[in-house]
Amino acid sequence: MVLANSDRLVSVTDARNTFNVLLTEAREGRMTHIVKGSEVVAHLVPATARIIDQDALLTAMATAVLHREVETISQKRDSGSVGAGIDTGRLFVWAWRTDVHLFDVLFAQFVTLLSASGGRPYNAAEAFDLVRGAMSSAGLGDSEVGAADRHTRTG
Repeated sequence: MVLANSDRLVSVTDARNTFNVLLTEAREGRMTHIVKGSEVVAHLVPATARIIDQDALLTAMATAVLHREVETISQKRDSGSVGAGIDTGRLFVWAWRTDVHLFDVLFAQFVTLLSASGGRPYNAAEAFDLVRGAMSSAGLGDSEVGAADRHTRTG
């Protein structure tokens, strides 16, 4: 997940003018977020930054997290203490902030897995209620959680 550190925001013009300095800082492990207006348009990252650019690998990792989460929820269901864990929260927060289409795909998969595991259909509201706390714990603010919730209900 890329969280833009406000201390590392640089305009396109400043990035052009200080490119050699920014490259040196990237070698030292610092990430820079390049902005145009109020939009982050690029990231200058260290060569060692962990980037997943293979869809099959990303799908496999996300699916493993969601399967494990649904198993855990199924085991806890009878205790009344049901909610997604922090890893699932991080996954959904990352997807929400970086690629809403991916968020939609992962959330739909989560709903499908819950329905299969629970022996009954789950709707978006029920599924989101299970991840709401985990997404908050993973750093999503109340307004963003509300936006994600509304998004899942309206498609």
